[in-house]
Amino acid sequence: MMPGISDFPYKDRLTPGESLDPQSVIDVAFRYTASLENFDVERYISCFTADPQFLIRDPSDSEWRNYASPKVADVPGASLAVGVAQVKFTLARIDSIHWVRSNFQVHIDGDKASMTSNYICTHRMEENPGGKFCILYGTYKEDLLLTDRWRIALHRNHIRSYQGDLSIVRGGANRYPEDVQTMTEFIR
Repeated sequence: MMPGISDFPYKDRLTPGESLDPQSVIDVAFRYTASLENFDVERYISCFTADPQFLIRDPSDSEWRNYASPKVADVPGASLAVGVAQVKFTLARIDSIHWVRSNFQVHIDGDKASMTSNYICTHRMEENPGGKFCILYGTYKEDLLLTDRWRIALHRNHIRSYQGDLSIVRGGANRYPEDVQTMTEFIR
């Protein structure tokens, strides 16, 4: 039996030679995907820098929007907390999630990298008769920084189209306390 994306191993540290290999950047995409397919929030957090930015654009948006509200968007760590809140909200509502990511384009410039990939992501809720689902088709554009390993500093999710019920994946970023003091609770 071949290992699936959910079984993908990752290293805690990269050697200098490994950090220049485009595959080491692509490995972050696999770690990100595996963390969500396994409902592993800690592993999801390990994909990002301490203060990443999350931007999203779906078919109803005319511009990019930040997951974080303007009230907390400039607070260090708030964007990651809101990203985690979105993930926890979505994972709590679904029974399964599966990704296909392809067409990776990677550019490395010292301790910075950029990566673009296309994706298809299926979210399924089986509790309802016949189950609800949402299939997203889109592009991730990510800027990464090399720390102990590559980590995502800017995550752009451009949802180009979808099938099914988009409410399955929407709303989590809007359901968090606006109180800046409690934002870090979401990453624990």
